[in-house]
Amino acid sequence: MKRKYICLDHGKTLLRGYNIGSYPIHHFFYKENFSPEDPLYPIQISLAGDDEWIAGCYRHRANSDVFAIEFVQQGIFVFTQDGRKVKAGPGEIFLVHLGAETEMAIEGDYAMKRTLVFAGPLLPGCVDLLGLNGVNLVAPCAEDRIVISAFFDRIYAQCRLNDAASYHETAMQSYGLLVKLSAISRSSAYPQQLRQVLEFIHENLNERLNVEMMCRQAGISPATLHRMFIKYLKERPIDYFLRLKMARAADLIERKTGSIKEIANVMGFSSPQYFSTEFRKRYGVTPKNYSRTELHKYG
Repeated sequence: MKRKYICLDHGKTLLRGYNIGSYPIHHFFYKENFSPEDPLYPIQISLAGDDEWIAGCYRHRANSDVFAIEFVQQGIFVFTQDGRKVKAGPGEIFLVHLGAETEMAIEGDYAMKRTLVFAGPLLPGCVDLLGLNGVNLVAPCAEDRIVISAFFDRIYAQCRLNDAASYHETAMQSYGLLVKLSAISRSSAYPQQLRQVLEFIHENLNERLNVEMMCRQAGISPATLHRMFIKYLKERPIDYFLRLKMARAADLIERKTGSIKEIANVMGFSSPQYFSTEFRKRYGVTPKNYSRTELHKYG
């Protein structure tokens, strides 16, 4: 597919990057056409929808004119904000801040995220008050991911209506989502050693990682590693690793990048049979019968 350079000047904000064919594909609903008769809420949603990326897509935004919540569903997004680089995998969230310098790309062939862009006169003060200013990455536990997904579902439904009657509900839901993210962020200020292990995991999803390898990366004992994962992520280290690993494998299967045997080998499984067994435990179907809708069903 053709690679195309883009450059959009929004006054104080300059957006540059590359499109690959029709990607990134934005399935967005807009709520930007407010009339003078419409109520003005302190916090509102101006845009919502899913966002599909493939390898080679890239965005650089100087002096960001948006505050956005990006909820990763598939693949891995590589996000840099004011010089701080993070990798966000399935179930993780990164925040785009007003006034920041941001870069965005993906790791691998395909990634998809759910996006909410916020507006409103009290938005900057609310972000500060909730302690979200400066927060780049939020990694919810399994229970919190369900709650956040429900917030997105409700906001998406209201944004599709795009009428005055839906403004109040989206305002309430958007504030509730910010409060929830604030609570998660405050309870999960990760220690440096845990951040080292998470980065190591994200960079080695195609390897056969074990707890001992993770411990060596951070210079800690297995007991310490286990306690940190349970405290901050509510998952065991290996469960966290396998969840991301399987999401990556599911993406490769969906995109038909090779046979099941080839994908099992690429992702570091000892045999196609073992890969199929573990895949079925995670998604409820064999790799051969997998479709992208299963990923949404099983999270």
